[in-house]
Amino acid sequence: MKTASKYWVEVLMTGEKLTCTCPFCHRVNFASGNPKAYEEGILEGLVDRRDEADHHEQAGVNVLVVGVIEEEEVVFGCQCRRLESIEGWVWNSRHLILSYFSLRAESEMEDAQLVIGRAADVAARLGGLV
Repeated sequence: MKTASKYWVEVLMTGEKLTCTCPFCHRVNFASGNPKAYEEGILEGLVDRRDEADHHEQAGVNVLVVGVIEEEEVVFGCQCRRLESIEGWVWNSRHLILSYFSLRAESEMEDAQLVIGRAADVAARLGGLV
């Protein structure tokens, strides 16, 4: 199963947690590699539910790597693989995305030049009043 690239993790990572609910599939992901990190009884309760569809144990992992997309906390390593899918789409669409950025930046520059021109006109008029 393909995992997220180190570059994708580096760009999105905001921290680490013991548990995190995936916003895409709503599974509760939990790291079980360091049982001492949990308060008494918490990990056991999660492990008891690991075979349920809405729970996913990331066995052997001390902490989950989490990030943010569209103001939602996301978790790397979830069974739904949505983050990996999004990365694949971004990479496979990179030429399209770069074209978009180029066109958008050009448009923003044109708008900025108009604002600069208007500001210069106003400054010239004000300079004559002072």
